[in-house]
Amino acid sequence: MSDPTPPPKTSTARHALGGMVWSGLGFGSQAVGQFLVVIVFARYLSKSDNGLVGAALIVIAFGQLFTEAGFGPAVIQRQNLTDEHVRTAFALSMLTGVAMTVLVFLGAPLVASFFHQPGFAEVTQGLAFVFLLQAPGVVAMAMLQRDLDFKSIAIAETVSYFFGFALVGVVLAISGVGVWSIVVAQLAQAALLTGILVFRRSHPRSLRPRRAESRDLIVYAGGMTAARGFNFAALNGDNSVVGNQMGSVALGVYKNAYALAAFPAQMLGQVMDRVIFPVISRFQEDLERVASAYLRGVSLVATLTLPASVLAVLLAPEIIHLLLGGGPKWDDVILPFQIMAGGLLFRTSYKISDSLARAMGTVYRRAWRQAAYAVGVIVGALVGSLFGLGWVAVGVTGAIVLNYLLMAQLSLVTAHITWAHFIGRQLRGLGLAALVAAVSVPTVLWLRSLDLGGQTANLVVSAGGALSAVLVLGVAWLIRPDAVLGDDGRWIVNVIRSRKSSAEMPMELRA
Repeated sequence: MSDPTPPPKTSTARHALGGMVWSGLGFGSQAVGQFLVVIVFARYLSKSDNGLVGAALIVIAFGQLFTEAGFGPAVIQRQNLTDEHVRTAFALSMLTGVAMTVLVFLGAPLVASFFHQPGFAEVTQGLAFVFLLQAPGVVAMAMLQRDLDFKSIAIAETVSYFFGFALVGVVLAISGVGVWSIVVAQLAQAALLTGILVFRRSHPRSLRPRRAESRDLIVYAGGMTAARGFNFAALNGDNSVVGNQMGSVALGVYKNAYALAAFPAQMLGQVMDRVIFPVISRFQEDLERVASAYLRGVSLVATLTLPASVLAVLLAPEIIHLLLGGGPKWDDVILPFQIMAGGLLFRTSYKISDSLARAMGTVYRRAWRQAAYAVGVIVGALVGSLFGLGWVAVGVTGAIVLNYLLMAQLSLVTAHITWAHFIGRQLRGLGLAALVAAVSVPTVLWLRSLDLGGQTANLVVSAGGALSAVLVLGVAWLIRPDAVLGDDGRWIVNVIRSRKSSAEMPMELRA
């Protein structure tokens, strides 16, 4: 049987940029929604409620490692995909979804003893049905990514978030349902997302996995699952440590600081991963194109995140009070937010390296690096918890830097790229960050000295700092556009303007 999704005839580069646009719109709209939802939950739910759900979602996130178990990525990455591979991936996804729902539901009371939080078992049991709701959509999502149909994915995720999670959760929170507003919202989002994905992308289905195809998928999925397991420990180890060592109130504070500081990295990283992974998988044997795609991604990340880090650290007090409400209630979020926002480059850039590793099939070499990352996060959080949430953020950020270096080294070896090329593609972003700091710091300090008071001051200082950054970058672009855009920026503009085919508009490396 032939591959059910032959490559499109249009330019891969144009497909990639178009995918980033659609993915950016999807994730961007969700990011706006997440800000609004965080604000509502911060105002209508207690810190303890936020911490309780945060702890329960750790268990759910762990279970999702096995409900997906790498079968979706295996479908995307496999070069010779047949209908039987697709049927088998669907069957395995369904079986693991059912199994995980039962295991988490029955095991919730045992896990509750670790977090020492009343109501944890009931909340976790309610969330356990997420696995069952998500399982039918795993392969449909993978097939859409393999098709490079990012428009359908963006529509599905945006609609399910706003009409599933945001609408349901906000209405229930305002109605006084409490912690269960988040639980019901999670279930509604999962059900709606799966329904839309299945509707948008039909594919062969079966509940009986075939042995040969199962073996093909599991070889890749095994490395994926191991790496995802270690990455899960890294992403949730700090929450587990804070919840266990410092209590639900501290976890609620830390969770909000983490969510606000990490959302730019999550959004940009998700957008680029959503596109880079399937695109590189298509030409994984052409190392020159692989290197070009990777370095352009690294350059774009540095250009966007380094100036953003400067603004986030500088405007942290105003951002926190503006979003979570004035007064001292969330003051303890500011310091950990600043520390984690300072590591935005490392948090985002390693996602590009991760995409390349998965696309090139180096999943087992990726796995041990994720294990080192997990150990770094847990040790950093444990040591930091002895001194306060600020030091937890320092420890976790140090682990993120370690992961950034480890994953970069894997990518450079795999794609035959030198460290000089890698570092050089990030220097432009560093220069732009210094330019933003030179103008925004005195602007913000002057606006703070006006002592306007209340939320008006937060709004004016935030807007003034952001506007000063935009203006200085705009002026720099008018004076020396090449210094701002660079080779990668000009390449992107040329691809957008070009009508050429993929053969005429390659993604080759330019030293």
